[in-house]
Amino acid sequence: MDSLAKIREDAAQWMARRISQDWTAQQQAELEQWLNASTSHRVEFLRLESLWRKSDRLKILGVGAQRGTVPTLDDWSTSPFFKHMPKGELHSVGQASTVDRLARRRRRTRYAIAAGVLVAAAALPGFWMVKLLHAGAEYSTAVGVTAAIPLSDGSKVMLNTASEIRAVVTAEERRIHLEAGEAFFDVARDAARPFTVVAGKKQIIALGTQFSVRRQGDDVRVIVTQGKVRVESAESTWAQLTQAMRVAKSERPQPAAVDGVILTAGDIASTHEDQTALLAKPLDQAQEFLSWRSGYLVFHETTLTDAVEEFNRYNTRKFIVRDPELSGLHVSGNFRSTNVDSFARLLERGFPIRATRSGNSIVLTRR
Repeated sequence: MDSLAKIREDAAQWMARRISQDWTAQQQAELEQWLNASTSHRVEFLRLESLWRKSDRLKILGVGAQRGTVPTLDDWSTSPFFKHMPKGELHSVGQASTVDRLARRRRRTRYAIAAGVLVAAAALPGFWMVKLLHAGAEYSTAVGVTAAIPLSDGSKVMLNTASEIRAVVTAEERRIHLEAGEAFFDVARDAARPFTVVAGKKQIIALGTQFSVRRQGDDVRVIVTQGKVRVESAESTWAQLTQAMRVAKSERPQPAAVDGVILTAGDIASTHEDQTALLAKPLDQAQEFLSWRSGYLVFHETTLTDAVEEFNRYNTRKFIVRDPELSGLHVSGNFRSTNVDSFARLLERGFPIRATRSGNSIVLTRR
């Protein structure tokens, strides 16, 4: 089986050939044969194709490029796009050119435009990242609230407490941005549109599967309950664009960094900075991490500190462990996520703990 790096290189080559020369029926048949050989082939090609289509939004930046060349940042001003920009913004990307210069450079090839778009994306990703990432519908939940959200493609999302997503579902892509909290995804299978969840510096890619993603800052936890997903760096998106540009220009392609890991049902991946820890559990045990969907929290010899931290996610009334000696105690059982008073009473009955209620706090001290 080909490595992911090899598949990505082949996908970039197929894309480069399709956009940079006359495309024949024979070549299309060969491409279809390659796509049908493996689901991984199709996923990688469709991801790259989706990125290329989205780059059409920057096509105007290539207007005026000299035939057969890739425009520099200074050349962007040849595009009529900048005629409507405030003066300060125009200066920030290059001085305005003369009408004669614009006229001389109007003749260009489709390849020059595409290459210019890729250079623009690589040089100033923030310009169109902001534009793309702020599109779509936004959904959020308050503390202690969960919500089921149907998407237009037939997929379903369940948001956990204090969570926020932005969903972009179009004819070309399915992309969810998890801004905060946790969500469970029941993904409708669609081989033409891989389902991508972006959380911090990671992205999770699937076709048809069930999995959850929890985000705490840039730390991410992924749990798969059905099918397969791949967890990789979100930055690989821009690496793929750059790689495709090099191939299209017939330059020697640089080896792409591959950091993706494949998860199957029962697998749990936790990421911190550039590190990813994998844990394989029986499916029923992995499901316990998702008991919040039915309103419960399940603990197995969980430290009191971790149990309290989990309860605090679901309640505006917070537990405070005042005595450090209590942190080493372990808690087991099933508990209603929003019933803090019941949990406090159980702690007092089963441990040498005193729970003092004060306003929106329940202070735990040794009895």
